[in-house]
Amino acid sequence: MAWHRERFFVRHGGKVVVLPRFVEGVRQANGIIVGITRMPRRRFLAFNTLGAALWVGVRAGLGDLAGIHITAVYEQIHRYQLSVVLAMGLMPAVLTVRHALRHRRREEDPRG
Repeated sequence: MAWHRERFFVRHGGKVVVLPRFVEGVRQANGIIVGITRMPRRRFLAFNTLGAALWVGVRAGLGDLAGIHITAVYEQIHRYQLSVVLAMGLMPAVLTVRHALRHRRREEDPRG
């Protein structure tokens, strides 16, 4: 089972570190999740730095572009935040089911 986890983080580890930067609540748990899965520290540091730079850049860019309309922008972000969090929460379940179905198909395949 550990090799599945390692293979997942080799393929998707960067996304797992960078994308949660943009979701309140998930951002705080990200380091714990990555630590539990034993992502290499240098890889985590590189992607965490990238995520932080992107997050700051996007926030600063939005602030600059929105100017006096920043309150309306934040209202829209807040409006859809729950949907994004729920989608991200469901994503591991969807990926697990997808993986199980693929595994079952491989076992049933007469070609081996």
